[in-house]
Amino acid sequence: MKKSFYLVFVLVFVFLFIGCDNKDNSKTVKPTSINIVAVKTEIFVGEELKLTCNITPKNAASSVIWTSDNNEVAAVIDNVGGIIKGIGPGKAEIFVTSKVDSKVCDSVEIVVNEITYDDPESVELMTPRNTVSVNSFLQLTATVLPNTALQKVTYSSSDEEIATVSANGLVSGKSIGEVTITVTVDANPELTDSVNLSVVIGSLTVEGVVIQGDTEMFEGSTIKLTASVLPAGVSQNVTWQSSHPQIATVSDGGVVTALKQGTVTVIAVSDQDKTISASHVITVKPEPLPIQYPNLNNYEIIIFGNDGYLKEHDPFLYDYTAPDKGAKQRAWRDVEQDFNCKLIVKTYPTEAPWGDQRVRWMIEKATINEAQADVFVITGLWTKSLVEGQAISNTLEWYNKYGKHKMAPSQKTAATYKGGLYALLYSAVDGVNVYYGIFYNYNLLNSLSLESPAKLFNEGRWTYDDFKNYVSVAKSRMTEEQSVLSGKPFLYWAGMVNAGGVALTDTLTLSVNFNHQYARDAAAVLRDTYLNECWGDQGWDSSSVSFNEASTLFNVGEYWFVKSAMRWSETIWGDDTRFGYVPFPYPNNVDKEATRIADLGGQYYGFADGRNYPPGVTAESVYWAWTEMILRTGDYLSQDSAYNLDAMMRTDALSRFADPESAEAIVFFKQNKVIFDPFTSLLPYSNISDSAIDPIVNGGEDYDQLLAPFIDIYKQPLIDMYG
Repeated sequence: MKKSFYLVFVLVFVFLFIGCDNKDNSKTVKPTSINIVAVKTEIFVGEELKLTCNITPKNAASSVIWTSDNNEVAAVIDNVGGIIKGIGPGKAEIFVTSKVDSKVCDSVEIVVNEITYDDPESVELMTPRNTVSVNSFLQLTATVLPNTALQKVTYSSSDEEIATVSANGLVSGKSIGEVTITVTVDANPELTDSVNLSVVIGSLTVEGVVIQGDTEMFEGSTIKLTASVLPAGVSQNVTWQSSHPQIATVSDGGVVTALKQGTVTVIAVSDQDKTISASHVITVKPEPLPIQYPNLNNYEIIIFGNDGYLKEHDPFLYDYTAPDKGAKQRAWRDVEQDFNCKLIVKTYPTEAPWGDQRVRWMIEKATINEAQADVFVITGLWTKSLVEGQAISNTLEWYNKYGKHKMAPSQKTAATYKGGLYALLYSAVDGVNVYYGIFYNYNLLNSLSLESPAKLFNEGRWTYDDFKNYVSVAKSRMTEEQSVLSGKPFLYWAGMVNAGGVALTDTLTLSVNFNHQYARDAAAVLRDTYLNECWGDQGWDSSSVSFNEASTLFNVGEYWFVKSAMRWSETIWGDDTRFGYVPFPYPNNVDKEATRIADLGGQYYGFADGRNYPPGVTAESVYWAWTEMILRTGDYLSQDSAYNLDAMMRTDALSRFADPESAEAIVFFKQNKVIFDPFTSLLPYSNISDSAIDPIVNGGEDYDQLLAPFIDIYKQPLIDMYG
């Protein structure tokens, strides 16, 4: 009924558009003229400029194409959005042409000026140490003097079989030996500097710290920083410090709170080696003035979610159980009033089922400017296709304006593609961070008189060896028809590697860590459990029959599976069904405080491209309304005197698990215990599971031989997405 009304509305009223950023919003009215609007006509080399245009009449089709007559001077980098970039000095004519009628066009001359720099006088190459491990990394920094000289440099290695160096100065150790890394000033190749490095056998010694996060914030606000300690496998624990606590403080978890305007340096010191640290400069800006929100004229902002899971997004549904329910309801209604809009959560239509078919549907609708929703619940596995199909918007510019730097670094990285940001804020506060884990039948566990594995984890007794021994003891107490483990060995393997603080696909170093010792050790542990006949069936997700029938103790899955009608229902083992959760075991040489879980770049909110907006409504204003709702939810929650993060996480966990020790394990994993690993979002992972990990675990086949081809297979999309 609503669809019919909407179609009638479209036929009766023609949407009016002023700018040319939007796609064709009229299929009947042809434009008679186009006039380019340029805020300036001179730019510098490397500078980007957004052009817009006015179309006459105002209700004419607004789809246009932008072109340049000289791409060596000014190139169009967004031929729909009108964004140009200065390439070289000179003049270029930029044209805009109607897609409906190619005779209707306009042009503007753009002058591109070369940036003037002082002549370089010297270059200094700095290194935090003079050793780098095989299969590890070392970041070098080059400074051209004076600082007003062009900073462009080129790095080179004296022997790439020993170590290579990237265009940004990241050294990768390849084999044992001595190597010289040289930096050359591009503006004067006679100016060079070098460092001599020793490439050594990999060890668990700290080689560097890298801090990630925003560099600007406002008075009274907070942002989250993350620190990665190199190489992969060393303790990721750091101690945070602020150079000026009167300007901004930093918590043990890397949360920076701005107190007053100024500049502050936040430092992360490795707990394993206190001589190794990194610094991160943050500018605290004055608190922004009160804002006048746009009037969206009662526009309905549509959010599409998955069938059966609207309760995860709509706080007014009775089965919405997240602890921010009250705060989100208040923020939701506030934004509806302040922006004069409606926020409505709907289910994806039946013609857009989960998977590739949904992606194609979204692209098809965007192509004809008929996107059906403003906000989509999507998965990171679709990002590349949706971006290339122009079905999802790059929200980076809007995030910088309205997001208040509240997106967690792991979430921001998860939704990044070639430098663009393709996600909206999901939550402005910390919460349950567990995605994948090991879940168990609590009734079966008690019937076998087994100690809670979550209790073992909480007490620091959950290493690879502890896990292997626990599985062996459990098997010894079972009947022949019972088994300890079920689900895909591949998912256990990935989780066990992440538990050591190692990302299988590292977005920081752009490395694929299938050869890491933790990965080999995890596969060996799983192989031992198979040889000891500890496995039931190995089906995906909820298709493990032995777990469903209560004859298997453990299964691997996702947090939301528990008590979900789509996966493991709350009566899967009868009316007395009770679940437990334990994190993946961590390597033997890792302390519990250093273990991590992975943010896998799974579900997030994407902002639709190709949406038809009525007069007075823009994509930016809709984005702003959504973002304001999320931010206010966080503000209201943090202002609630009854709010406590630990209590909130514990309550959420106890709504799913009968084992109280499981809830404490959930509480352990705050955001500072999360690493980002897009491994399961880069490619469909059934291939590597079926062709490599399963044969290694079940058949004892050669680890190197089976995994070697997959290193390059995963490296290319890793570079495509995050390089």
